[in-house]
Amino acid sequence: LIENSQSNTVEELYLSLDESEAIPSDFSRDQSIESLIMHSMLSFIDKVDVSPNTYLLHHELLNFMVVAMSTQLLSGPSPGPKDVHPFIDAAMVQESSLVGLVVCKLLLNYITQPRFPLNSDSYTIFSEGNQFGVLQRVGSAAANFVLLPFNYFVSTSVEASRSPLADSSLHVLLILIHYHKCVLVEPVKDGSDDSGTSDSVLKENTYFSENPYCNALEKARDIEWNAHNGLLVRLPFASLFDTLGMCLADETAVLLLYSLVHGNSDFLEYVLVRTDVDTLLMPMLETLYSASRRTSNQIYMLLII
Repeated sequence: LIENSQSNTVEELYLSLDESEAIPSDFSRDQSIESLIMHSMLSFIDKVDVSPNTYLLHHELLNFMVVAMSTQLLSGPSPGPKDVHPFIDAAMVQESSLVGLVVCKLLLNYITQPRFPLNSDSYTIFSEGNQFGVLQRVGSAAANFVLLPFNYFVSTSVEASRSPLADSSLHVLLILIHYHKCVLVEPVKDGSDDSGTSDSVLKENTYFSENPYCNALEKARDIEWNAHNGLLVRLPFASLFDTLGMCLADETAVLLLYSLVHGNSDFLEYVLVRTDVDTLLMPMLETLYSASRRTSNQIYMLLII
């Protein structure tokens, strides 16, 4: 249980364990709560594969990460050296090896589009112990026959729909790769004075720190490329290309394509040598044709691409 009983400041968050709960062996008492939570969530994404038994847990975990990294938790003027976001700041200081694995897993979730497995087990309508009358039996059989086309339509539409887990994975990935922390450099004294006085003027220099998730995405390589560095993210560019072509009607897919084309030179080269560039070009032209029904951000990104 995470509690904060004194004020609304994040620094006073503390972990409350029940008397029957043992303290984890790898738990450090000087570790902040936000760092502990973010490291645990990212490690879960890396180590636990998506399966029918873990699908819902992955989905809820990603939804929690979206909420935890929302702008409502950002404090201070942004962008600025005094802005603080506890959970995203904690994610930015994770080990580079974990960062690369998380970026790879999130992109694979988006590429594979995993879906919640429907319960297709068939059950017998009547058992030996049932004492239904003839009319009830005929009515039940007729209902099954009438609802058969509807059940088929519902099942096929669910299969054809997009995966909620893939959408959540993409949202988390985009939040992580587009977050930039503003850092303040030591003030520099400038002795120049236009008024004839020798008063020094303090100039504050700020810059955006490097984003490890953005760097991992920019250095991603195709799985067919022989990587000598084990820290590089390796992805199936062919599957990623096809998935983007099917999902470019969505604004988040456009932002991912924009990030890859302008940040990853290897993916850009892969796209340019494909003979079926129309897989990406036609959805973008269709979006521009119906610009009145699209957002200005989506149109802007498409024009830049």
